[in-house]
Amino acid sequence: MKKIAIIGLLSLCAAGAYAQGTLVFGNDTPGTIVTHIWSPDSVTPTVQITGNTANDFPVGSQTYPHSVLIGGSSGAAGTPINYSFGNNFTAQIYADANVLNASASSLTPVSSYITTLATSSNPGAGFIILGNLSPDPGILYANTYSDALNNGTLDNKATIALACWYNAGGTINSLAAAQAAGVPYGESPTFNMKNLGEPSSIMTALNGAPTAATSAGNMAALQSFSLIGPSSVPEPSTIALGVMGACAFLARRRKK
Repeated sequence: MKKIAIIGLLSLCAAGAYAQGTLVFGNDTPGTIVTHIWSPDSVTPTVQITGNTANDFPVGSQTYPHSVLIGGSSGAAGTPINYSFGNNFTAQIYADANVLNASASSLTPVSSYITTLATSSNPGAGFIILGNLSPDPGILYANTYSDALNNGTLDNKATIALACWYNAGGTINSLAAAQAAGVPYGESPTFNMKNLGEPSSIMTALNGAPTAATSAGNMAALQSFSLIGPSSVPEPSTIALGVMGACAFLARRRKK
């Protein structure tokens, strides 16, 4: 009897060590969440814009006057960057598991929730390609078994953000690498999720009998956002014209 109890306790601890939280990895669920990812503002590329527009759900009042929606088709990477080629932009969930209201700097990438932006009219520009994970490994440590035992139920939670960056044809594989490379990147405002799902394996371990998975949570609090890019640099020809003009002006003054 003692051996069985020890085995059961060890099993519970092992399952608790891998407690997870699943979510619907997409930003196009009409009636629940519709957000978009935009290119850097062409006038002020180093200033990020966030917030939902009149075409999002829930509806917002934000505008992106000098940006374009990213994605909608596919093509080769290169400069100047073609923002309609969704395959050259990666989107990934960053999270701080089992913590609410965490700072953006504490979030880390979730390896299972990564995809590219849309490469066709379905779902279309501004949307990520919906991840179809089976089984869904979720966000590790989104709950602890002590929480479950104390509250009588799993209360999976995490602070989450959606990051996006130019992947240069698949050669830039993380948000940090994009920042270091000086290519366009961005991250949504952080938001809390308390309705993360749980895989059946964890539910079964908790209940001691076969139990179905709980429903994955929708990212209903996700907001639209733009990427940021390097400052605009004048074309060489523009610089040359400016120098020539300054020289002509100085020469004219010297004659006088």
